[in-house]
Amino acid sequence: MGLGTVQFGHRYGVNNIRGQVPYSEVCAILSRASERGINFLDTSRVYGTSESVLGKAMKEIGKEFVVCTKLDLPENYRQLSETEIRTAVFD
Repeated sequence: MGLGTVQFGHRYGVNNIRGQVPYSEVCAILSRASERGINFLDTSRVYGTSESVLGKAMKEIGKEFVVCTKLDLPENYRQLSETEIRTAVFD
């Protein structure tokens, strides 16, 4: 079982009336998730600050998770070489 983290990085969702989850709540959510056996986090570069918030929170609470982050590939990625794709992903 995994946990989606888009709201850890920015305001998201049609029914979201609270906005981005405050950092202290991110830490509490991750701690509770770990206690309940959740060890997989879904994030993305396009989720605002989600990746950095997760990294900071995991370090602070001392818990490890499997983190799946989606790539933000350029639209023309099919025409790019492997080297050009790596450059686009890691820049």
